[in-house]
Amino acid sequence: MFQLPDPLHPAIVHFPIVLLLIGAAGAVVSVFTERWNVRKWTALLLIGGALGAFAATWSGNQAKETVGTLTESAETLLDNHEELAETARNIAIFAGLVALVSAFVKWKGALRHVPTVTTAVVSLICVCYIVAAAHLGGKMVYLHGVGTASVANTVPSSLGQNRGASERD
Repeated sequence: MFQLPDPLHPAIVHFPIVLLLIGAAGAVVSVFTERWNVRKWTALLLIGGALGAFAATWSGNQAKETVGTLTESAETLLDNHEELAETARNIAIFAGLVALVSAFVKWKGALRHVPTVTTAVVSLICVCYIVAAAHLGGKMVYLHGVGTASVANTVPSSLGQNRGASERD
């Protein structure tokens, strides 16, 4: 039968990241063209990314409860990662709402580009927060092993010796 991945957070978080990154690219493209329904696609991507960001922050909060005791530096990374991710989620919501206005409200005159440019700027700011949060998430996993099973004791010592010998050849 179907089982949810464990841990759930890494399985969920990548979908809104992709949606928001592609949505930001669409927002930039929509500044330069009105073809291909790019504004509507951008709104759809950004709203989907914002909804996914809710799931990602929820799963991150659930994962935080299961990591156990962390070193001080890992705890600091985790707190900063959480703060950046929640800020990215909130900015994504705003970007999605502005994208909806840009896609479905017809503005006239000098103001007609305001929602489109605002969507592009806000979504690019969101991307900056996503990149920063992802960087800290990667540091937690790859430098501190947060959320991973310890495999140090399961690797046969002969494997490590053989690898070292082959690297010297």
